[in-house]
Amino acid sequence: MTDPFTLLPLEYFTTGGKIVLTALLATSFALAVSGAINLCSPKPHFQKSSGWLHGMTAGLYVAGFLLICWFHYCINRHLPLEL
Repeated sequence: MTDPFTLLPLEYFTTGGKIVLTALLATSFALAVSGAINLCSPKPHFQKSSGWLHGMTAGLYVAGFLLICWFHYCINRHLPLEL
């Protein structure tokens, strides 16, 4: 039996990527809905929640970037690269 940490963890990467993208889609949709409501109403609503949604969206972008960095680190560490 092979050690799962010596192979390239593709299933971990794809599962993590799907989770990050699904959460990013959900927060972006909620942010778009709150922006449309704020645009159409005379008094702004959802100011505090819109700020939280912006922060969550930015955090998800950072999480996706770190996931890509981790994947490339695993490629560099576990696959023999030759020029």
